[in-house]
Amino acid sequence: MKYQATVERDDRWWLVQVPALGYSTQAESREDVEPMARDLIATVLDIDPEDIDVDVSYKP
Repeated sequence: MKYQATVERDDRWWLVQVPALGYSTQAESREDVEPMARDLIATVLDIDPEDIDVDVSYKP
């Protein structure tokens, strides 16, 4: 499954939104963005995180 995640900086955190699900989460570093998005999607849908493909786009 492929999902879009949009990301923007929010002070010291990265705000990660998954519009298709209407949920969001935070990541402490840019390296944590994709794993946090994948974990959020897996938790909401109750599926294996390895089955998820995340396309991340950063807002300026």
